Amino acid sequence: FNLTLNAFGQTATDLSGVIEVPEQTLLAIAIKSDVDCHAAVYSLEPDGKAVRLFPNRTDKDGRLKAGEYRMIPSSDRYSIRTRLTPPGGTDRLRAFASTEPLPEPAG
Repeated sequence: FNLTLNAFGQTATDLSGVIEVPEQTLLAIAIKSDVDCHAAVYSLEPDGKAVRLFPNRTDKDGRLKAGEYRMIPSSDRYSIRTRLTPPGGTDRLRAFASTEPLPEPAG
């Protein structure tokens, strides 16, 4: 099935399609699936660390309804702000989805 992820904020897209986000940018993410599913969004840092952005302590329910965008963050109770992560390099957003519940991350 199809999963769409869009990032909003002060971004620029280079010729290869990589979205660049300056440090300290407030970021919003819209995610949509064409089927009912369970989703998770991670930020993958250059050092290999994965940070789960969604679901989280505020947005605990990772279910998506078919054809409907889900905004992350969903309220003003928290924000997603980019930061420079040593040793430098490119952070990447990755989204995963399944029609079955996704396992909780280890650690």
